[in-house]
Amino acid sequence: MARLVNLVFQGGGVKGLSYAGAYSQMPDSCRVNVVGGASAGAIAAALIACGMSKADLESRMRGLDLETLLDPTALDKMKELKAIAQEIAALAGRASGGNLGMLSVAGFWRRNNRSIKRHMNSLLADYGFFVADGLKAWLIQQIGENTKFRDITAVKDLRIVASDIGRRELRPFSKTYSADKSIVEAVVASASIPFFFHPANVNGLMVDGGMLSNFPLRMFETDPYPTVGFRLMPIVAPNTNVNNFPQFLRALVDTLLDAHDKAQPVPHKYCENPIYFPSGITAVDFNLSTEQKGLLLQAGVAAGAQVKWMEFSSEVPLLKGIDTKPHVVVTRTIENAELLEKAYCDESRRPETLEDDTRYTVRIDANGDVLYEMQRVFKTTGQPWLGSRSLLEFRSSNEPINISMADLNWTIAEIQGSTEVPLPRFPLVNEPSAKGFVYAFVPPISHSDEPRKFIARWSKQGECTRTLVRGEPDIVSYAVMQRANRHRVRLELILLIDPNLGYLVPSQPNGMQTPTRAEVAVGQTAYVRWTIKKDWFEVNGQCAFDTVVAKAVSQ
Repeated sequence: MARLVNLVFQGGGVKGLSYAGAYSQMPDSCRVNVVGGASAGAIAAALIACGMSKADLESRMRGLDLETLLDPTALDKMKELKAIAQEIAALAGRASGGNLGMLSVAGFWRRNNRSIKRHMNSLLADYGFFVADGLKAWLIQQIGENTKFRDITAVKDLRIVASDIGRRELRPFSKTYSADKSIVEAVVASASIPFFFHPANVNGLMVDGGMLSNFPLRMFETDPYPTVGFRLMPIVAPNTNVNNFPQFLRALVDTLLDAHDKAQPVPHKYCENPIYFPSGITAVDFNLSTEQKGLLLQAGVAAGAQVKWMEFSSEVPLLKGIDTKPHVVVTRTIENAELLEKAYCDESRRPETLEDDTRYTVRIDANGDVLYEMQRVFKTTGQPWLGSRSLLEFRSSNEPINISMADLNWTIAEIQGSTEVPLPRFPLVNEPSAKGFVYAFVPPISHSDEPRKFIARWSKQGECTRTLVRGEPDIVSYAVMQRANRHRVRLELILLIDPNLGYLVPSQPNGMQTPTRAEVAVGQTAYVRWTIKKDWFEVNGQCAFDTVVAKAVSQ
């Protein structure tokens, strides 16, 4: 049985070539479970996730002509900009010694004013000096233009980040957050170095993910397999003195890149490995020599060879029924959830009317994994209202609960147009006999002529391994609690069942229509779809509907 390991790569521009060397040292007995990164790390992660072998990745990195990743005029621009930057540094150095005169400044301006104006016009018009078409074309050649996150099969998931400067937030990309998104577009967004490349447009202006998280460990915090991380470090320690303006700018940028990541949680069973790259190589040295590329790859090989791969990999999940940070789960989040509930969910603050149009989809795979998705379209009148207090409970009378909030993969968002805007969710219950979450929709839903649409997804590995996989029946439940003086619901319950589980049929829930059957495809997987509907009905107190899924006596 293969040993599974997660890999995460730091951003670093062209220095990311070294990741191919590090990956080449992973033994054949290990297999990547989840891979991710930012910027250059996102490029390496995407190639691995799309099935590129260790040998191919190393050979393609070694043979890559980095200049082809830029537009044809880029090198000339870079030479001009580098010369201007060197003159500015020299002027700043003289200024710190008290020797800067007006003639020096005038001479600098006379030599460079045309170039400065031309580059500034380009920067002001396009928010960056260079287009990333060359990088995009190269990625398409490697992994295909239409490859989506949902198409990934070589690993369980690909997790990368970009910085959404319109919403001023980190934008995660993965099967969970962006199943239908192009991997190429997401990687280009993550690698769009601010001011160097034009920003990418993926439902908003995106720049380098490293601006907000250059080493996105938070995306691996609750993954049940060990995580190996690779970070880029110069052989010579950077100068921490700040004696002139260029040094101040460099220190400012380095602080922005590092400080955010220092505060993020560290995954369970984590191993961090520095890759010591040769001094003098910067993130934007796209004219590296063959020798320099070889040195970067060798640096990666050296780092990969130091990893204790057998210790930081596992044949089985390591997180079982535990919370990685119980003090946070049990105290702060419960307090926050209770305050929100008290403020918005008590009966005295009920809206006058609430129309709740719900589609609840339960997808059951052949291995027993279950993906739940709930789409709800709300329309209210009267007082503002917090979107939902939806509690998911796991109870058992025969055996202890072996599930944790860390075991569940949750997302919740409001749909605005075609864009999912993530919303916070707060754990509320953490007891031996029950586990659950409270959803907090922010801002509260208020009266509007336009309905608002929300979506929640959660998954549980092995949910049906003790029932449907063994040929025993199981129950799919839906419950709704009254949240308005007049609360009306229209419900569509959809069951997607892998036919490899056998011919399974749901019972007709009390008060709902007879289930209808169809055959559909989700991605490249065929499913049997059962649809059960109930037209608009009033909720008084609480309503619940159960359907028993069981093997049919005959087809």
